Amino acid sequence: MNSIQTLVQISSLRRSKMSASTPAAIVEQLSSEVRKALATPVLQERTAQEGAKPVGSTPPEFERFLRDEIAKWTRIIRDLGLKLD
Repeated sequence: MNSIQTLVQISSLRRSKMSASTPAAIVEQLSSEVRKALATPVLQERTAQEGAKPVGSTPPEFERFLRDEIAKWTRIIRDLGLKLD
């Protein structure tokens, strides 16, 4: 996958947020139900029409993904010498 494709992938990133004080059991239950919904044919088709691919990761998997993306893009920006105007 080249950098342009990766930029498109990142621009379609969606996630659910809740308070840090939400009990872990509730977070896991909601996460599980969202993953089930994302696996249904209706949502698979709908997201495909939008050009997206639902992943439905667990909260720890999503956190790991975000950390990896931040590290990757930090490295790319630094290597290219990009600066904000």
